[in-house]
Amino acid sequence: MALFTPNVKSIHYQNYADRWTKIQTLLNGEDGIKAAGELYLPKLSGQTDDEYKAYKARGTFFNAYSRTVSGLTGAIVRKEMTVKTDAKIDKLLGSITLAGESVQEVTRMVLDNIISYGYYGILVDMAPTPEGGKVADGNPYWALYDCASILNFETVQKGDENKLVMLALAEVTYEKDSQNPLLLIAVDRVRLLQIDDKGFLVVKIYVKKKAASEKGEEIWAQEGKDLMPQIRGKRLDFIPFVFFSAS
Repeated sequence: MALFTPNVKSIHYQNYADRWTKIQTLLNGEDGIKAAGELYLPKLSGQTDDEYKAYKARGTFFNAYSRTVSGLTGAIVRKEMTVKTDAKIDKLLGSITLAGESVQEVTRMVLDNIISYGYYGILVDMAPTPEGGKVADGNPYWALYDCASILNFETVQKGDENKLVMLALAEVTYEKDSQNPLLLIAVDRVRLLQIDDKGFLVVKIYVKKKAASEKGEEIWAQEGKDLMPQIRGKRLDFIPFVFFSAS
């Protein structure tokens, strides 16, 4: 039996992955282009490895793409946007993410990603309780996901609305190495949000294990219990995620 892998990519992801890689390379400028090697700078006929290395080192790349993205984003946010909301929400906008970014800073990040990649997403989340199952008291926050982090999704037609019923988001956390507390090890996670058969939201967190199966397959295990987000004691019947695109 095949192992469950929560990081399966959607058709949309597969169709655009190569373009996103190229865009990221362009944004990284000359260093990115040179690091990509023969992908964008093929060897000349008969060149040795040393000759190619010198040939690549002599090359230059004018990063017009990155400058264009920065210029367009700057032109849009040249004047700070006006947000109209009530006082309770307004006081949250100065620090709307766990990293403390304001709504103005998040807006710039969204614009920057839409102009460069054409795709972005924001999840409204809250911290879970230590025992799992429910969310803790406190303020909600925005969790930001770039194009490469939105792995998969599913929508169904509900009247005039396309309702999001499944969403898989890639995340990375860092844990201290057991042998060296100064060394941080990246741990891949997938946040799977689904509307269950009763119409309520269930969130599962999966963690990628270091060891692979005997067949070389990735091994994923659920971390903690299922989370069942609520608002004022009532379970959510939707996935609080917004897609942003160029259109």
